[in-house]
Amino acid sequence: MRKLQNTLYITTQGSYLHKERETLVVEQERKKVAQLPIHSIGHIFCFGNVLVSPFLLEFCGEYGVNLAFFTENGRFLGRFVGRQSGNVLLRRAQYRQSEQNPIPIARNIIAAKIQASKRLLQRQIRNHGENPDIQAAIAALNSSLQQLKHAQNTDTIRGIEGDAAARYFGVFGQMLSEKAVSPFKAETAAHHETKSMPYSHFYTA
Repeated sequence: MRKLQNTLYITTQGSYLHKERETLVVEQERKKVAQLPIHSIGHIFCFGNVLVSPFLLEFCGEYGVNLAFFTENGRFLGRFVGRQSGNVLLRRAQYRQSEQNPIPIARNIIAAKIQASKRLLQRQIRNHGENPDIQAAIAALNSSLQQLKHAQNTDTIRGIEGDAAARYFGVFGQMLSEKAVSPFKAETAAHHETKSMPYSHFYTA
C-alpha cells in the first residue's frame, strides 16, 4: 500500500473491508493486511470482488467517506455517498456569480487543475531523476498558465485546458509502474480511471 493523499484503491479480489473502532481494516483470506484511521481517507475505490461490511458503510457515511464500485477491469458500477448538508443561500449566491461573471471562476478552476498536474510531474522528477519528456511537459504547462491569465472567454479557457491535459497525459504513462497499470489494461476506457491514482493510496497485494 502506498499513501500519497486520501484515496484508497482496492484491486485484490476477495478483499474484505470492515470497521474496527475508528479505523478501516482490509482483510484477505481472513488475514489483516492493512488498517487505516478513517479520518485519513476521503474516497475508497473497489474493483471487482471486494466486500464491504454494512457497519463500514454506516461509518463511511458518518465521516463523509465516498465509496465507488467498479468491475475488475475498471468500468464504473455505482457509488455510496453519505448524508449531505450545505447552505442554500450560499449555493444560490455561487450560482448567481457563476452566471454573471464566470470567466474569473473558470480561470481559477483550470489554473488549479494545471498547477496540480505540474506539481505531480515535478515530484516525479524529484523522486526519479531528470526526464526530458516530463521536463518539456512542465514547460508547456507553465506556458498554459501564462496564457490562462489573459483568456477572456470560456472557449479560450477550454482550449488551454485541453492542450494542458494533452501535455500531461502525453507523459502520464511514464509515471506508472507495470504493476499499477495492469488492473486497467483490459478496457481502453478504464485508462481514464487512473487519472487520480498518483494522488492517492494505491493498495494491491
